[in-house]
Amino acid sequence: RLVFLCHKPSQHNHSPQHHHRNLITMSFEQIGKAFIGHYYQQFDQNISSVAGLYADNALMTWQEKQIQGKVNILKHMSGEGPRAITFKAIQHNPDTIDVQPSISGGILVFVNGFVKVDGEQEFRYSEVFHLASKENSCIITNNIFRLITG
Repeated sequence: RLVFLCHKPSQHNHSPQHHHRNLITMSFEQIGKAFIGHYYQQFDQNISSVAGLYADNALMTWQEKQIQGKVNILKHMSGEGPRAITFKAIQHNPDTIDVQPSISGGILVFVNGFVKVDGEQEFRYSEVFHLASKENSCIITNNIFRLITG
C-alpha cells in the first residue's frame, strides 16, 4: 500500500522568504501530483480500492449529486443508488494538475483531463480534491467531479 505524507509548512525559515516559499510549493505540488496519479490508477483498476483514500466524513459532489461519508461514496462508486456510477471500465488521462497548499494545512488539487468510459466514449472533465493530513498520510476530505459538455 502506498502512503503519501502531508506536511504542514515549517515555522522555521532559515533561508530567504521567496526561496522558502518555492520549496513549500514544490513539496505540496509533488505530494498532490503523486496522490492524484495513485488515485486515478486505483480508480481505473478497481474503483472500490479508492474508498480507503477518503475520510470517514468526506464530501463528494458528482455531477451535482451531493454525497457524504466514505460508505455512501463507495456505494455511489459501486453503482448503488440513483445516478450512481454504472460504467464497466474507465481510464483517466489528466492534462493539467494544479496544486496549492490550503490555509487549513491541507492540499488543494484541481485536475482537467479526459476520461474514457467503457473503452469507447471520451469526455472532458474537471475534478477538485482537498487533501488533509491523517496519521502521516493524505486523505480526501472533499471531492468535486464534473464532466464538461457542450
